[in-house]
Amino acid sequence: MRPRYLRLLGIFGITLVVLMLSAADRAQVATRKATITFIYGDVQVRHGTAGWQAAKLQGVLNPGDAIKTAASARAEMSIGQGGYVRIDDNSHLLITHLRENGLTSFKTLVGGVWVTIEKALAGNNKFEVQMPSALASVRGTVFRCKVDEAGDSETFVYDGSVAVTAGGKTDNVAASRFARVGRDKRITLGDTRLDDDDKSEWVQHNRFRDMLRHMGDPRIVVALTDGGEKGRLASLFASAALANTLKRRGFVGASITQQDVSNISFGPNDWVKLGDKVKRNYEIVGRTRVGDIRNINGGKCSARAEGSAYLLPADGRQALAGTTASARGEGDSEEAAVRAALWIVGSRLGTDLMPAMLKEMVYRSPGLIRLEILGDFDRKVVALTRELIKRMDGVTRVTPLPGTDRRITLNIVGDIQPEALADVIRKGQRVQDVQVRGRVIRVRLKYQPDARPPQQPQARQTRPRPPAKDSVRPPEKTPDNRRQPLRRKLPLK
Repeated sequence: MRPRYLRLLGIFGITLVVLMLSAADRAQVATRKATITFIYGDVQVRHGTAGWQAAKLQGVLNPGDAIKTAASARAEMSIGQGGYVRIDDNSHLLITHLRENGLTSFKTLVGGVWVTIEKALAGNNKFEVQMPSALASVRGTVFRCKVDEAGDSETFVYDGSVAVTAGGKTDNVAASRFARVGRDKRITLGDTRLDDDDKSEWVQHNRFRDMLRHMGDPRIVVALTDGGEKGRLASLFASAALANTLKRRGFVGASITQQDVSNISFGPNDWVKLGDKVKRNYEIVGRTRVGDIRNINGGKCSARAEGSAYLLPADGRQALAGTTASARGEGDSEEAAVRAALWIVGSRLGTDLMPAMLKEMVYRSPGLIRLEILGDFDRKVVALTRELIKRMDGVTRVTPLPGTDRRITLNIVGDIQPEALADVIRKGQRVQDVQVRGRVIRVRLKYQPDARPPQQPQARQTRPRPPAKDSVRPPEKTPDNRRQPLRRKLPLK
């Protein structure tokens, strides 16, 4: 089947010819099992009618099995070529069908679930998420569902469309919209407030996971050094906190506490130097220092910690990104206060280092382009931009990352060269500057004032003043009243 031309649409003020890929190029969920590919926190599984047990990486789940997460826990399952199902904390999910007559379905009893079907399902294949109050059915999209304790459900669509069925009625929910279904089985549709949605840690986790999956889930080892009086010892608490922060956001990270100590040495900067036996794609090194330990009221202690962290490739030759942080912690003893301070510092280092890490990883990842748009823009323009780029020849998927009012980041997956895409973007009328660094494209838009005509100031409306008493003109003299005397009202006796 030959690709067919779509209509001409504009992007950044220019015109592109976009191509629709043929149906033969579409993938499908081709598996009869679900494989656990990511675990964070307390995650348990149940096989059939057996009891609950701790989940394991690469563990296999079949129809009739269930998985649940505790507070602050998350999990991910692979269901075939480009298909992933992720479970939020305090959630309970039951697997009902896996490629049975083309149907793959999960039942969400309570909690949240995120579904990414990277390529459209071919033939009669379809994917469903069953909820107590509604049913969400798709062929290829990105969406999430949420079920509360009362059984009310919400479905948020990020790419493609989702058919939501409840009470015998079906509504198609497009991207950037949501459907809410209550106990009365009535479907309420609305527009998603993307600015608020991007701030959700659960949404950020899934955005990062989708991108990291395209990179092959690079493994990161965290090894910070204690530069205090104890000498060049590994800062275990700060390393563990930094690795925990990365893993909660979707990175596959490990701290130095989980590595073989015999493979650790120190470099010229007192940084930890990992041996060849430690498997990794990247490493995070740096130094921490603790001081200013005080006794505070109530018999407690406080300590101040500061640290630095730098991202290095596996060969450790050159730092790719870095950051610093400081914090004060409290505890019942000096040791507890030091541990608390180091844990806070490690968490802040991980949070601050994450954006630069993603950019550097994209820079070195083939088949992935990071497009950053800076300037004044509208969310509808960004949605149109995504749709246009997604339909370009060679592009597989375009997904956004959490952004701000003046900065939007899109991840483009596919066989397309950054320079070719940048040359097309440069022709846009609203484009001020385009910079390309490896596989990262930064676009700055021109300032566009409000196109509406300025409103003319309205004339001030004033009420007519009543005439003053002194300004009242006496009646003119006429032949009828000229000789008549002035009559006055006398007071009654």
